[in-house]
This record gives sequence, C-alpha cells and structure tokens, in this order.
Amino acid sequence: MTTATLCWIVGDCLLMLSNRESRVALGPRIATYNCNGLGDAQKRKSVLTWLKAKPEEVIFVQETHSTQSSEALWRKDWGGDIYFNHGTSNSTGVAVLVKRNSSIKITSHKSICQGRAILIEAEWDDINYCLVNVYAPNNDDANFMQTVFMETLGRARDDYVIMAGDWNTVLDNTLDKMGGSPAHANRKTQDIINNIISDYGMSDVFRLTHDNERIFTHFNKKCN
Repeated sequence: MTTATLCWIVGDCLLMLSNRESRVALGPRIATYNCNGLGDAQKRKSVLTWLKAKPEEVIFVQETHSTQSSEALWRKDWGGDIYFNHGTSNSTGVAVLVKRNSSIKITSHKSICQGRAILIEAEWDDINYCLVNVYAPNNDDANFMQTVFMETLGRARDDYVIMAGDWNTVLDNTLDKMGGSPAHANRKTQDIINNIISDYGMSDVFRLTHDNERIFTHFNKKCN
C-alpha cells in the first residue's frame, strides 16, 4: 500500500504525518490551516470562501472558536459537510471541512479531548483512511499527545493514517525554527512525535516534498 495525500500548509507550526511515504501526490487532497478564530461572522465567511477556492477537498482547521450554537452559520457559509470538536467561543476548537460533491465518503467521526483533536474515518477509491486533525496545547502537554496517538495508532481497519494540524512544536530544531532558543520549548511533545514517527514508520509529508528547505509559517517578534 502507498500513501495518498497532498498537503499545503498555512498557519502556525503545522505538521502532516502519514504512515506511508510514497506516491504522495495521489489520492484525496488534504489541507490544514490554523484560522486563529472564526467567531466573527465577516471573518468566517471570508476565510471559508477563500478555502473553498483551494483545490483540496478536505481541509483541517484549528482554533475555530466554534460552538454548537454557531454550527448552522458555519454550514451555511461553507456549503459542504463539517465535522466539529468545539472548544469555546474564544479559544481552541477544531473542525474538518469537506467540500460539496467531494469524492471522499466520511463513515464516522470521533472527538479526542474537547476542542483539541478529531478523528475521522473515511473511504476514498475503496481505501480506508483514518484522518486526525490536531490542535496541540502550547504548554508541552505530553499526556495530550500520548492520548491522541493511543486513539489513532494500531487500528487494524485503516489502510492509511493521516494526521495533520497545529502541533505547537517542531520536529527538527535546525530545519524547522530560526532564532530564539536553539531548542523548541515543547521538548516532551517533540520527542513523543519523533519517537512515534520512528516506531510506526510514519513520515512528515512536508519533508517528503520539500527535503531540507527552510520555510516558516509563524513568526514571533520576540524570537522565542
């Protein structure tokens, strides 16, 4: 079996992991984006319109600031299917957006840690996918990361596992960050992710397609 995903990345410290590493450009196209809050109606409509113009048919978003009471407004602005794990109206929240008339079929969905992660079971071209959208805490929460991987890995019914989102850490301190401390502050979660990649044969899709390029999605004026 070979992987089937293509990723574009916009936002803060985003990472896509896959449990297969070849034929990256084939299959359903998946994107991930930290939207930094879409509680404001005008911003939400503008961002969702922008996302609809992208070629990907499944889009993971983090920091939605969505609530159950705002679901109908989200669906009206998006026009396709949306699967939520709400946080509060001013913090966290993740969602998976599926475009109208998408060829991918969502068979089930499950929240993992309120407002922080959601697991989607999907079928595309007779292949089973486990899709996981992650918005990790920024306080080096090792328990959260372990919970996400425990819920995701070792599922015999999946042909592919694809995890993406805002992990609030980096894999490689040399390639993935510049300035400030030589090492990322969230070292526990960094170590957990790198160990999972090694133990389960997963791949960083960005590195598969960009080799050793240094491209940054977040800039901190304080450089720390």
